[in-house]
Amino acid sequence: NIMTTIPLPERCLTLLPPWPQAIRFAGKRIENRSSGVASQAREYRGMVGLSQSKGFTTQYTKDDALAAALETEFMLRNDAEWKHGGLGRHKEWEATAGKLWLVAELVDIARPRDAWKSRWHVPGQWGLMLGRVWEVKPVACMGGQGMWRSQWCSVCKKIIADSHGLVCKRCLTSLSSITLPDLEVVTE
Repeated sequence: NIMTTIPLPERCLTLLPPWPQAIRFAGKRIENRSSGVASQAREYRGMVGLSQSKGFTTQYTKDDALAAALETEFMLRNDAEWKHGGLGRHKEWEATAGKLWLVAELVDIARPRDAWKSRWHVPGQWGLMLGRVWEVKPVACMGGQGMWRSQWCSVCKKIIADSHGLVCKRCLTSLSSITLPDLEVVTE
């Protein structure tokens, strides 16, 4: 068995569930964001790390219409994986909370008037259009708002958004944005 790795992307986004799960399991290839985030990514194309927020509400598990749509999409695409977890299973979301566990290609940014072509588009939002997606072995992560730059704490083995400063608050180690680790690919 050859272990495949991918470099930790320099740029990342933090998402609330069930959106990382929809990207990974249901073919969602658009991340809806405000014009401010779209402008942060304006000139950037390439790999983007996707972390899942550590704190989140369970409002989506209570939204029957959303849960039904996600579950139907998931079951149509890959019934075997549905049996192992699924999008609407809150326990599965907890396993990846506070971790970076996806990497995606950012291939384009669509204005709201053009992003509507994706059925996952939210009216009025800009569409960060994603290409290939890799699930990686989850790594502890303190994410940030908007599109943030990744830093690495070599002592805590944790990804930390640049908005948290240049020193790890837990161990007081200087953070590196130059020496970033490779991530172990689980599946593409």
